[in-house]
This record gives sequence, C-alpha cells and structure tokens, in this order.
Amino acid sequence: MSILKNFDYTPVHAHLALLGWGSLGLAGFIYILYSKAEQSKRGKAHFGLPIPNIGFPS
Repeated sequence: MSILKNFDYTPVHAHLALLGWGSLGLAGFIYILYSKAEQSKRGKAHFGLPIPNIGFPS
C-alpha cells in the first residue's frame, strides 16, 4: 500500500489484522481455560490447519 501511496484500504487492513489477532488471542485463552480442548481432535486440527499458510502470507 505505501509503495503506491494508495491508502484507501488502510482501515480495512487494520480491522482485519485486529480481527485475526483478537481471534488468535481468544482461542489461546480458551485453550488455557479448557486444557482438555487442546488434546481433542478439533484442538489439534485448529493448531495444524494454518501451518500450510505460513509460506503464503496474504
């Protein structure tokens, strides 16, 4: 965005980043409160699904 000097989507970018970090923090808090959820199949899938996306940032 800043290379082109086009800041039209800056608020969208900021709100999506906030949503992503907020949901990540909420998931971490839930796993702290309910430690059995971490050991379930859904908990392991929740951890493992984003890993292939590490090489492909949006």
